[in-house]
Amino acid sequence: MYQRFDYQVRNFKGFCGVKLAKVDDTACLFVKESTNNTGMSVCNAFETLFPLITKHFEIDTSKPFYWVEFWEKDQFGEDEYSLVSHENGKNPKWTYLGNSEKIAINEIRKTLTKTSNVYRSKSDSCLFSDGITREFGENRVINLTDGGSIVACVQPLCVDPNELTLIGKLTK
Repeated sequence: MYQRFDYQVRNFKGFCGVKLAKVDDTACLFVKESTNNTGMSVCNAFETLFPLITKHFEIDTSKPFYWVEFWEKDQFGEDEYSLVSHENGKNPKWTYLGNSEKIAINEIRKTLTKTSNVYRSKSDSCLFSDGITREFGENRVINLTDGGSIVACVQPLCVDPNELTLIGKLTK
C-alpha cells in the first residue's frame, strides 16, 4: 500500500505515494505520481525527494537499491513504471520498465541476475563492462577467468571489446 508523502521544492508543494518493497532482498522504492498532484512532479522533484524519502524509509544508500517511478494511466490509457538510475541522488535517468508492477519487478530481477563480461584495456589497467551504466564507474567484485576474484573500479564499456582483453565476469 502506498503511503502519502508531502514535499516542497522552492515554492512548489506537491505530494506522491511511496511504498517500500523487497525484490530478492534488495530494497525497492516505488514512488507514485498522483493524478491529483498540482505541485511539482516526482520527476522534476527527484533530487529533492531522494534524500527525504531515503531518510524517511531508512534506506542505506551505500547499498544497492531500486527507485521506480509509477504513473497511473497516461493519455494512452496505460500505467507506466520507470527505473530511475542516478549518481547518489543526482543526475537521474529514466528507463521504461513496463505497464504493470509485476512486469517492472521482473525487469528489475533480470538486472539482479545479469552476468557481464569484464575487459582490461591493452594499453593501461582500466577495466570496462557492459554491465556498468554509471558514468563514473562502480567498485565491483570481478570473478576472474583464472578462478580468483578482485574488487576494482569498472567503467562502462565505451570502446570496441575486440580492442580489449577479457579478464572475467561480474554478476549483479
